[in-house]
Amino acid sequence: MKLKLFPAGRNVRCAVLAVSMAILSACDSDSNGSTALLPTVANVEPTPELYEAFRLARQATFGPTTELVAAMRERGLRAWIDDQLAAPSAYDDPDDARLSHLQRMIVMAEALEPDADWYPSALAGRAGEPVFSGAASRSSLHYQNSVWFENALHAPDQLRQRVAYALSQILVVSFSESPLDSRAEALAHYYDILARHAFGNFRDLIGDVARSPAMGVFLSHQGNRKTSGNTTPDENFARELMQLFTIGLYELNLDGTPKQDANGQLIPSYTQDDIEELSKVMTGWDLRFNSRYGLVRADEGSLIHPMEFTPDEHETSEKQLLGQIIGDAGSGEDLDAALDILFYHANVAPFISRQLIQRLVSSNPTSGYVERVAAVFENNGFGERGDLKATVRAILLDPEARDERRAREPAGGKVVEPLLAYTGLLRAFSVQPLNGWFNNRVEGTAPAVESMYYFRSDFGWDLGQAALRSPSVFNFYSPDFVPQDGFYHQGREGQALVLPELQLRTPANIAGMQKLLRIDGNTLPEVNELVRRYGSVEQFVADTSNWVNRDQIALVDYSPLLQTFDLALDGTRDGVYEGLDSAEQDASRRTARQRAISATLATLELMLLGNQVIEETQREALVDYFDSAPVFTWGDDSERVHKMLGYMVQYVALSADYLARN
Repeated sequence: MKLKLFPAGRNVRCAVLAVSMAILSACDSDSNGSTALLPTVANVEPTPELYEAFRLARQATFGPTTELVAAMRERGLRAWIDDQLAAPSAYDDPDDARLSHLQRMIVMAEALEPDADWYPSALAGRAGEPVFSGAASRSSLHYQNSVWFENALHAPDQLRQRVAYALSQILVVSFSESPLDSRAEALAHYYDILARHAFGNFRDLIGDVARSPAMGVFLSHQGNRKTSGNTTPDENFARELMQLFTIGLYELNLDGTPKQDANGQLIPSYTQDDIEELSKVMTGWDLRFNSRYGLVRADEGSLIHPMEFTPDEHETSEKQLLGQIIGDAGSGEDLDAALDILFYHANVAPFISRQLIQRLVSSNPTSGYVERVAAVFENNGFGERGDLKATVRAILLDPEARDERRAREPAGGKVVEPLLAYTGLLRAFSVQPLNGWFNNRVEGTAPAVESMYYFRSDFGWDLGQAALRSPSVFNFYSPDFVPQDGFYHQGREGQALVLPELQLRTPANIAGMQKLLRIDGNTLPEVNELVRRYGSVEQFVADTSNWVNRDQIALVDYSPLLQTFDLALDGTRDGVYEGLDSAEQDASRRTARQRAISATLATLELMLLGNQVIEETQREALVDYFDSAPVFTWGDDSERVHKMLGYMVQYVALSADYLARN
C-alpha cells in the first residue's frame, strides 16, 4: 500500500495535532492527572505553532521529542537557535565533565574490555606516554559507533552535533580504508575535529582536517613523499581538497549558479597542474610516533594526534596554485599558504553554503537562499570570513527555511535520510540504554555496564548508511542526484531538481529498516514488550541469550502509543484493553478497536511526521488492515495490541523517512 501524505488545511491540521498532543501530554502526566499541555511564557517572538517547532527540530537536531518541541515553543525558534549556538560543549574545557567522542569511546572500551591492551608498550615507548590504540579489539569500531549514537540521541548541544554530522558528509572520512577499519580511535578523533569546529571558522576546520591522521590515511597524503626519480607525490588529497572540500569543479557565482565563458561553457575551478602543485605541498606529513616514515599499520603511529611534519620528505621547491606563488618551504608553512589560497577563493562561500543547506534544510535551495547564506559566510557582519556559527544561523533563520508552505512544495524541503529517520524514531520513543549488558565475545574479564549503548559498527548496512562508514569519499549519495522522474529532470528554471537522500531508498534498505524496528524479534527491545514477555526488563537482561547477538542494545518505550490505544478503546489506561473484540459501533459506525487504531495512528503521525495528516482514504485502509488482518487475531489481548502497535510503528516510520520533509 502506498501512503499518500498531503498538507491539510491549517484548521484541520491544528485540530488533529492538538488532539494528539493532548493524548501525549496525558500519557506523560503525573499521578495527579494533570494534563497541562505546554507552558506559556512571555516571548519576544510569537509562540511558534507546533508544526513550526517540529520542522526546526528535524532540521537542527537528530529528531523531535515532545520535550524538545515544547522547549522550542516556550523559548521561540530564534532564541532556541541562539541558545544552541552558545551552548557549552566538550571542547570548551578539557577538564570538565563533558566528554568528547574520543574520550567517551575510551571510557567505553576500558569498561567493557579492561584486560585489552589499549595502550601498546611499543607505541608508548616511542611517544614517552600511553597512547590509546583501538587495534587491541575488533569491537573498538562498535564502541565508536555506539558513542556516536549516544551523542546523537542525548547530547544537549544537539545543533553542534547535527552540524558535525553534516560536515562529516562533506569532508568525508570513512573506515573503509585500512587501518581505519581496526583503529576506530581515528574516527572518533576526526569526528571531534568536526564537532569542535562546527561553530568555529571554516579555515581552522580545514587546517585541522588536512593534518588529521584519519584524513591522512583515508586520502593517502599521510607518508606522502617528495618527487624522486620517476616517483611523484600522491595526488589524492590534493584533488579532493579542491573538488569536494572547498571550491568544487567549476567557478560559481555567489548564488551558487555556475559561471560561463564567452562560449557558454562552464569554467573549471582548477587544472591538473594545480592538483600536481598542491600534491607537492602535501608531502612530508606523517603519523606521530611512527617507527619509520610512511608506515600505515594497525600497530604503528598515533591516530589521535595531528600529523607531524618531516622536512626531509617534503618538496621544498616553489609552487604555483591557482595562479598564486607559494615560496620555498622547509618547515611545512606552505600547507597553510595553500589552504589560505583555497579559503579565500570566491567559490568556497557558495560551494559550502549550498551543501550545508542541503544537509540541514532543503535539497533544492533557490539561488537567492544560497546567496544570502554565502554572503554571511563571506562576511559575518564583523568582517570575519568563514564563520560557521553565523552561517548555520543564517541557514536556519532564512525565510526559505522557516516557510512551512515552501517545504510542502514538490521542490521544497528534503527527504529524511535513513539514519536520521532512525535516530528520530529512537528519540521520539524516549530511547535509553539497557543496563546490565556486557560484551560476551571478549577474552578475559567482561564486566556488565550501565548507561552505555551498543550499536554494531556494521548494523548501519540495514539502513544503507552509518556515520563515518561511507563506501568512498563521495559519501553515501551525491548532492546532485536526480531521480528518474520527468518532474525532477524538467526542474526549475531549466535546472534539474535533486533528491540526494533518495539514492538510499532501495528495497534492501527498506527491508533493513523494517528489521531494525521489530520489537517482537531479535532486534529492538521495547520496555512494555519485555515486561509482557519476561516479567521485567531486569529478567530479560539476566538471561544472556536474549541479547548477545543483537545488533543494537537500546531500550525504547511505546507507552504513549499503548496508553493512547487503551484510552481510546475503553477510556482507561490500565493495560486491560476491555472491548477489544466488541462489535458495538458508535454513531460513525466504528467499533472501539477501530477508534483505538485511528487514535494511535494520529499520535504516531504527531510523533514521527509532525505536521502531516494521512489522507482519509489511506487512513481508512490502514484502520481496516490493522483491524482485520489475521496476524492481529492471534494471542491474548495484550500480545495482539503490542503486535499491532509494533507494525504501526514500522509502517509510519518507513513512510516518514521518505515522505516527511524538513
